[in-house]
Amino acid sequence: DAPQGPAQPAAPRTSNSTCVNKTCTTTCIPDSNPWGNCCNHTATCLFDPVFQDHRCIPQLPFICQPHPRTQHRQPTRQWQPLATDTLLLSPFVFNAGFYLNTHPELDALGVDEATVTKHWLQVGAPGGSQGCGEFHSLQYLMRNPHLAQKFGTNYTAAIEHYVTQGKALGLLGFVKGGAFGRYVIANPKEDMFVSASNRTAGAVDSIVIHGTEYLNNWDHGRELQLAVTTVHGECYNPTEAGNREDLRQNTTTSQLTAVAVAADELSLATTVQPAFWMVPGTKHANPTANCSVAVNTANVSHYTMSKTVSLNYKGIAHSLLFQGSVTVPEHQWRVQLESPTGYHAAVFDTFYRFDLTTRKVVPTPCPTTNVCPPVVTAPLAMQNPAILASADGTAAVGAYSFFMPELGYVRFWFKEASFSDTTSKWTIIRDFFDVKAGTELPFKTVLCMGTLAEAAACLQQVVEADNF
Repeated sequence: DAPQGPAQPAAPRTSNSTCVNKTCTTTCIPDSNPWGNCCNHTATCLFDPVFQDHRCIPQLPFICQPHPRTQHRQPTRQWQPLATDTLLLSPFVFNAGFYLNTHPELDALGVDEATVTKHWLQVGAPGGSQGCGEFHSLQYLMRNPHLAQKFGTNYTAAIEHYVTQGKALGLLGFVKGGAFGRYVIANPKEDMFVSASNRTAGAVDSIVIHGTEYLNNWDHGRELQLAVTTVHGECYNPTEAGNREDLRQNTTTSQLTAVAVAADELSLATTVQPAFWMVPGTKHANPTANCSVAVNTANVSHYTMSKTVSLNYKGIAHSLLFQGSVTVPEHQWRVQLESPTGYHAAVFDTFYRFDLTTRKVVPTPCPTTNVCPPVVTAPLAMQNPAILASADGTAAVGAYSFFMPELGYVRFWFKEASFSDTTSKWTIIRDFFDVKAGTELPFKTVLCMGTLAEAAACLQQVVEADNF
């Protein structure tokens, strides 16, 4: 069995693997599992430093086919993780939402959190998959050769080492400069990890602070990203991460033309030609006079979005600078720039605003069953940044734009069926009129994160720095 403990009858593994003379032998037992026949896989016999013996480590990919006698059968009892799984379920190495959303092939198994967690324990962790934005066992071993020599391909042992020793020692679980289509910057002193991916054309799709995943990356319209709309709304809507049809795929229609991580690993720069949100010829679900069918005639726009995200703006703790420009390729009577918009995990369900006059945090309750209205409707108050937080205040995010007064701060809440689809959103909107071809629209925004108190303190310092 794999190092996480005794085998449990659950998807997707339906075989017994045993080390005999350091050789793996596999016995297929398709009827032992209601999820189907997943016997077509290989396993490697490796020494497990945790258990101090040789164990069979299953290797990806698994090829699963429904068994005819079990295809419609459901588990007879609810699955629960074992006590020995505690280290593998540490928030420093696993987040169910991140894992599901970056492994859309799991949709076929179901999108409940228990099923996703089970897959991670039985397939993802021992197979070297990435379970959260902070850490990836493969990259951990690549970055730390002495551990690779010790653990080989025993990825479970690598994960457990990071949780029990490596993180405290300051070791990092990602490759400097990027690997496997992911690019990470980090401030280990503040336990903050920010990353982007090829899947989202360089849009930031994960922010982890103290083991909490801040972002929702369910599809290519979420993330922390840039977007442009014109008088045609979503019918002419260049979107950094990709288009609507990219949905749950691991690829994007947007074209990432440049990406670079700074040598100090504190900043990340990207340039992208964004896809139009709607594919040419498709109809809008809620048509209006200006937007009923996609106006664009190509999948990829000629807009250019260039940004740099940097940790610790002016030395301010818990801050992330989001700065750059969007180049408009043609004349537009009106351009509305989201610079940026942030979609967050379901835990961010409590809402505040940061009063720029009093420099105080003010609660602004929002219904949890439908879309929130703007923070307030008065134009002046729209200039007050929104803060999204967890109910207990242990995690919060607020954003401040340096461009006034042509902006508004808006926030929303969307309750969805899936745990990893439910999301809250804030956006910073800038309006431009009579925009000439070739115009560069600048943006400069600072995100403040951490606890609610830390985010508020950060916003206070950022505002003071801007007004100095």
